[in-house]
Amino acid sequence: MRLSQIVGAQVVRLLEPNRLTEGRESYYLYDLVKGIEARYRFLQAPKLVDEYDCTKGIRFLNGVFNKHVGVDRFELFANGIICEGKFATEELEGFVEDVFGWAEKEFGIPPSKGPQAYLSHLEIHSETDIAEKFAAFSTFGQNLTDLLRSYGQATAEFKVSMIGLHSDQTETPFPKATAFVFDRRQGKPYSEQLYFSSAPLKTADHLRVLDKLEGLLAC
Repeated sequence: MRLSQIVGAQVVRLLEPNRLTEGRESYYLYDLVKGIEARYRFLQAPKLVDEYDCTKGIRFLNGVFNKHVGVDRFELFANGIICEGKFATEELEGFVEDVFGWAEKEFGIPPSKGPQAYLSHLEIHSETDIAEKFAAFSTFGQNLTDLLRSYGQATAEFKVSMIGLHSDQTETPFPKATAFVFDRRQGKPYSEQLYFSSAPLKTADHLRVLDKLEGLLAC
């Protein structure tokens, strides 16, 4: 499989409760927020008093790290942070580490490495036609196609178009992993062999998993 583009990524880091508010006597939350806004050149940052609420999330939009990593959204909570952008999770993690290192140096906020969660969205080109690997469903797909055409709809033939795996979320503590999805790219002809994949993984791990999937489909 060949990576076409990184559609989006998310890094979540959980912290011990109230980690960001510990030692508040040594700094004002306003100074922390303004420092983040200036350091990473966020175009949108909290302005009003009620936007300085760690329980609801203190949100920053459209910033930059290391001159090239765009941070679409960065949000601070009392028990964690969320970072999103159209870059590899590894680059977004670099931003998160920089924020924590800077906050410790400037404000004495103790570093913390709690559980981490990820979300990776990739556009992938594959030489493998997923429908051909699930030929056992062709008769079932034809049945769906025939029924729709009997309604007067000029539909294309129904084929297997995606693979999905998930865990039982009723037995999973927070943070709950999202599903793994390998699906035809919306709005693109099947002939282009373009796919969208979503996984609760780091970008590099996501790519390795997709290589393994391609190996399975090639059998």
